[in-house]
Amino acid sequence: MLPWRHGSAPAGVSAATDDTVTALVHHRSMRIIVQFALGALAAAAITALAGCAYTQATPPVDAATAITIRLPLTQAFGPDYPAVAPDGRPVRIDRAELSHDQRTLTVQFVGGEGYLASDACSSDYVPWLAARADELDVAVVAVRHEQQATLPPNTSCRLVGFSHTFHLALPNPFAGTRVNDVTGGIFFVFGPQDLATIVDLPDGWSQVRTFQQEPGPPPIWVQVFAIGDVAKDAPDEGPGHVVLFQAFGESAEWTDTRAEKARERGATSSPVTVNGEERPLWSDAASGELLLAWKLAERSLGLVGNSADMTADELVDVAQSVAVPVR
Repeated sequence: MLPWRHGSAPAGVSAATDDTVTALVHHRSMRIIVQFALGALAAAAITALAGCAYTQATPPVDAATAITIRLPLTQAFGPDYPAVAPDGRPVRIDRAELSHDQRTLTVQFVGGEGYLASDACSSDYVPWLAARADELDVAVVAVRHEQQATLPPNTSCRLVGFSHTFHLALPNPFAGTRVNDVTGGIFFVFGPQDLATIVDLPDGWSQVRTFQQEPGPPPIWVQVFAIGDVAKDAPDEGPGHVVLFQAFGESAEWTDTRAEKARERGATSSPVTVNGEERPLWSDAASGELLLAWKLAERSLGLVGNSADMTADELVDVAQSVAVPVR
């Protein structure tokens, strides 16, 4: 039984008690799973669902496993969740966003095809979350059901990934900034409060974008600086841009992976000093890319500029000005 999965019915329509069908409808820009009795609804009632108000109802005990219609890839849950995460295999969350009213957390992940009891290759997932201080702990768990079909001997499932979206209603508005995936990822839904940034930019430069690149571990935050306005679809790097990458922990992304790619393209390195430590600065004559990596306050930093905008020494000056705010 999965009591926190939405099984709501519109006012005037009874909840399912026999054959259950799961229908996906739109209500205030949020998809909500509505379970209703197949024999109790007429076609006219279905088309009227979009305008109805919903109240949470507890689905039948076997609603999650006895359905004859495949569960959709977009579902809604909450606002009540069990005290501990359900048994099963946690899956990695790829994205987490908080609604403007801070009452809904939307998570996305890649998994199997939507659950159908008769399909041995389908997958059912249930979410869990708990608030502590100014953080949210979140899990999406793959669960198995005794009623689910099994594969015949000497057969296997297709290795196909499906994108799932779960809208998680929160018990209370979330005023924090950090969401912790139990698999190890970290999401900053409002940006880290102690984000290091460039203090001394050349005249005319300003921050035009800031976003999280990876949940990690460690999580990586990106700040893009440019001269003047930048088109929404413009690349983050290249002439006219300076990009500061910040990993909240140890990362070899810029000292190993990115540096090796630069070397393979023909870039050369020269020693420079950042915060009293000697570091290699990579310069790519073909593209103009300048790459510098160093550490600050137990974080790994990467700075990417371009020789069309500044010299290597000027990029070092920018790196030297990067600082963590004092609180």
